[in-house]
Amino acid sequence: MIFATTAVIAGIINIFAIPLVLAVAHRRGWFDRADERKIHSGNIPRLGGIGITFSAAAAFVAAVAWIAPSARQAFPFDLPSLAVVAGFAAMAGLGLADDFLNLKARWKLLVQVLVALVVVAAGFSFKRIALPFGLPVIQLGYAGPVVTFVWLVGVMNAVNLIDGLDGLAGGISVIAAGAYTYMAYRNGDVATGIMASAVLGAGIGFLFYNFPPASIFMGDAGSLFLGFAVAVLPLSQARNGSTAPNLPMAITIALIPILDTVSAIIRRAKNRVPFYTPDRLHLHHKLLGFGLNGRQILAVIYTMSLALAMAAISVTYLSEGVAVTVMYASWIVVGAIFILFHYMKESAVVLVRPKDGEE
Repeated sequence: MIFATTAVIAGIINIFAIPLVLAVAHRRGWFDRADERKIHSGNIPRLGGIGITFSAAAAFVAAVAWIAPSARQAFPFDLPSLAVVAGFAAMAGLGLADDFLNLKARWKLLVQVLVALVVVAAGFSFKRIALPFGLPVIQLGYAGPVVTFVWLVGVMNAVNLIDGLDGLAGGISVIAAGAYTYMAYRNGDVATGIMASAVLGAGIGFLFYNFPPASIFMGDAGSLFLGFAVAVLPLSQARNGSTAPNLPMAITIALIPILDTVSAIIRRAKNRVPFYTPDRLHLHHKLLGFGLNGRQILAVIYTMSLALAMAAISVTYLSEGVAVTVMYASWIVVGAIFILFHYMKESAVVLVRPKDGEE
């Protein structure tokens, strides 16, 4: 009940917060202006991340402070808890600064690296990698913090990069948060469940205004906040005693942004342009090339995301060996679909090189 209440509070707050953000943005002229690489036309405010952050934070505080004694006990506000809270705040602040100041990519990466280091130093780490077919588990040992650091930085950027279509990053993040909320419920993990449900409700409230045709975008304040959530929630599960195979499960839930980012890295290396070079070769661009509209593209990607989330959730019903096999099988199926989409439309879209002085 506490998780549902937290999600509802976050959703209601954001539904009422976004119109206020829209009013201020229109009055001040704070728009995400259209250019040659963007899909939308017209000037749309991109400060939805303010509503997402505020509503998630308010619902989290309400849950911990007033709603349930179990929530207060789950958040002792020790060093690890404070590191996560600080990470959420830092990512939202970094994104908001970028929305207004258009920060250079290297400075954004530096802050992400620092946040990841703080989270790892606070004790969050993947411990092992479960393999399919009953194969021996790989114990990460000293490699665990390194893997965790790469995971945090990578997923924060992956969710940020896939935010190129109305409802896309928000919907993927909502599905991920919903999966972690349900698994937390099944595992009795109050701490992770409250964080996940606050993000879930805030994301749903935002989608009321971001579903095509969007009246507001989340901006970097939203995409970095949600990216950090998708990255840190499986680590919170591990810290709070979950015996689930957290790394395969985490990868499964975030697989589509991961594949899209890996594809971008390979593509830009192949074309010998910097990683931060924008282009029109992401998954949603490929689906646009098939003649699909925004809502049809979301239907395709949401379906794949839901299938992946269900594969991850299977660990709460099946034995670890069977569940991990299901997860790895889902990687193969979704990866094959992704590659098919990629190569069928590769020649239909082109890189957009940055102008002089831009990153």
